[in-house]
Amino acid sequence: MNPLQRTFASLGIISIVILAFLVVPQESSARLRLFKATSEISIKPDQSYFENLSLNREVKTNLTIVYSYSRFSIPSGYLFLTPSPTKINLEVMSKPKWCDVQLEKENLSAEMPLTSIFGGNVTLEVGVTIKVTSKDAPGYKEGKIVIGAKALDNGNINSSEAKCEIKIKPGFYPDVEVNENFFRLELSPGEEKEIPIEITNNGNMEIIASIDTTEELPDLVLLDLSEAKSIDIGPGKSKTVKLKVEIKRYDKKIDEKYSIPLELSYYAKDYKNLKGESLDLDINLRVKGEPKSIFPGFDLAFIEALVIIVLIIVLIFVIIRCRA
Repeated sequence: MNPLQRTFASLGIISIVILAFLVVPQESSARLRLFKATSEISIKPDQSYFENLSLNREVKTNLTIVYSYSRFSIPSGYLFLTPSPTKINLEVMSKPKWCDVQLEKENLSAEMPLTSIFGGNVTLEVGVTIKVTSKDAPGYKEGKIVIGAKALDNGNINSSEAKCEIKIKPGFYPDVEVNENFFRLELSPGEEKEIPIEITNNGNMEIIASIDTTEELPDLVLLDLSEAKSIDIGPGKSKTVKLKVEIKRYDKKIDEKYSIPLELSYYAKDYKNLKGESLDLDINLRVKGEPKSIFPGFDLAFIEALVIIVLIIVLIFVIIRCRA
């Protein structure tokens, strides 16, 4: 198109705009706004809710952006038959600190046709990627991501903006440790000892833990696990429980070794189906002892010395009697 043709085309478009304005019935206030067209923008995710998100696993959805403009919209460059596209900026307005949100594009362009004076709309799509990046994310509690879209002024078309929300719910990230998982004890019959175990919850939800035996106990061994049942531990917290090991009385000589396997299991509080991996604990127990004395409270050496003294006294008495 040569310059002369371009000029005639521009004049024709101006004439059409003026004619349309005169022909279409409008209130006087609307006529005053002849050169101010309006726009609207909407933004909507294909999927607005994600639950039970695994740590560091990416999920994706598309954002559908619809940009609408009213009649008598004249974008920049329109009169020269080269209407400029409307610039649309996207941004993540807010998000939980424990997640990462990436937009496929942050700057979009809505192409404007020569028929924009009659109004219309443009639909665009942008991908968004979401990932939980910290195990401190609160399990089974919703977080909210807010994404905004703003269409800038373009010619006589006013700007517009909108926002949308995407809700996400992290899953259960179990992580439990103990200060020690192997214990060595040596006890005598009738003796009792306590084993302190510190349990730390490094996961993202409050847990209920308990310690149980996995095999039948030896006849001589008594194990009190009453303090190690239903242990409530918050995320980032530790608790110390005590196991009591007691050996029954035994009147014979004994020197036996036993291995007592235990298991620490746990689940997320209020969610019994959300279980973490169990931890194995072991008690290496040696039971060693001698037969009990017939004189309780006296050791054998003392009794032997006492018998010798008595025999000496008797011998002296006999010698004195014999001389008399």
